[in-house]
Amino acid sequence: MKSHLGYFIFLLSLLFLPQIVDGQNIFSEKNFDHSKSFLPYDISYTFPLEDKEFVMLSEVKRSTMKFGRYDQYFFEKWEKEIEFGKDESVPQMFIKGDSVVTFCVTTNKDKNELRLSFRYFNLQDGTEYSPTNYAINVIVKDELIPQISFCENRSKFVVYNYLVNQDNTEKYEFSIFEMGNEKPEHQNYLSSESIISSKSRTVHLSDNGDLFLVLVEPGDFHTETYFWGIKSSQPASVDNNFFFERPVQNIGETIIVRQSPSSYMIAFSGLIEDELIGFNITGINVVLKTVMFSYNQNFRKEEIDEIYGNYYYTSQNQKKKRLETPEILVNYRLIDSYTNSAHDIILAFEELEIPVQYHETAVSENMPWKYKSNEDKFYFAGDLLLYSFTESGELKWRKSIQKTQFSQANALGLSYIPKMSGDTLRMLMYESSRDGNFYILDINTVDGILRKTINLLPDEKFEFAKRYSCWLDDHAVILCGIAPANINKRTLMLVEF
Repeated sequence: MKSHLGYFIFLLSLLFLPQIVDGQNIFSEKNFDHSKSFLPYDISYTFPLEDKEFVMLSEVKRSTMKFGRYDQYFFEKWEKEIEFGKDESVPQMFIKGDSVVTFCVTTNKDKNELRLSFRYFNLQDGTEYSPTNYAINVIVKDELIPQISFCENRSKFVVYNYLVNQDNTEKYEFSIFEMGNEKPEHQNYLSSESIISSKSRTVHLSDNGDLFLVLVEPGDFHTETYFWGIKSSQPASVDNNFFFERPVQNIGETIIVRQSPSSYMIAFSGLIEDELIGFNITGINVVLKTVMFSYNQNFRKEEIDEIYGNYYYTSQNQKKKRLETPEILVNYRLIDSYTNSAHDIILAFEELEIPVQYHETAVSENMPWKYKSNEDKFYFAGDLLLYSFTESGELKWRKSIQKTQFSQANALGLSYIPKMSGDTLRMLMYESSRDGNFYILDINTVDGILRKTINLLPDEKFEFAKRYSCWLDDHAVILCGIAPANINKRTLMLVEF
């Protein structure tokens, strides 16, 4: 009787193991008709629509792009070539309602000018509407680069991180624009003494126009937050101190999540050169002007051992050295966050030799059409670390995902393409290890359990370009595969699984 009971428990346990599935159905494919080197900028040019259709902005030649809407067989619903100014930065794009929007962000330091140009296209037939252009006078000093950030529904954006002269005094200006209007809807100011050059600066703009600013000073472990409500003339401010066990040289990436109309969560990483030594997550109530919680995580060796003891992996064929637990976290970066139905916040850290811009809502640095090629250079990306916190700031679970990625000339093959499907975080990524290819990992964000691993196209061998890849729905993706022996030979594939 005991042996039968043990066998039953064994069979029951198999039901809760992650399911490994091979998916090989290439529904349709076509050659990518651009044989020159891809632009090196890690931004997305492929966006899903209903019924497995998608829009894509693709490269033709310098300052010329091809723009189109395509069905699941890669037949165009409409397609056109569009020209951009040679002195403009390379365009970015997003979908807003029934329109596709391209925009260029160009800073001219010699003229102390930031230029923004937006172009709007009808999603149904590609008809172009009247553009909006902005020329904002800025004072560029102390290596300041003006930044742009959008609200979630893309109806507004804020331009910040620059100085202006106001009443013979230099101040930081935060200009909020309604999309399509060339005059700012609101302008907020902060004295230049409040923002010294060593402080990192990050903003969050809400759909209704509320603005939240986070300043982090690494030297004295101090944060300052400022909140301008839509009708506020002066900001509400909250200060907080955090603690890392080792002195911090720089603050890495900062992420802001709006938890409610009155509360925000901020997370940021602390660095010594390229080593991630810790991170902080803090909750702020801007109405009560209080700190709701503050959690400091230091990456001691025992913490690294702990999270690497709770690991998943893409391919079983990782080199043994890649499966070893690191002594310290070199080149690990805070890259993204996700929220589930329980209002948990999941932070994603990734080992990246070079930064990826794919997870950013907008890239503010100039991206020139003419660039220096690095085709002889291979860049590396490694493991992911996931930390989940409740909305009250309690650590809920932590996991590591071990992977190996190499990308030639740029970061287009590194990192992953995320999709939140209910409470499941779905991660589409490329794996460079032996017999690796494309993988999808499904992680339940409520408990951190890996529910499913899908090995896409296990009998094929491609490298990856995220820019021309995307999720179409829960069971289909667009992949841009690159032939390993010829990086100028690319294939677009619609893969179902």
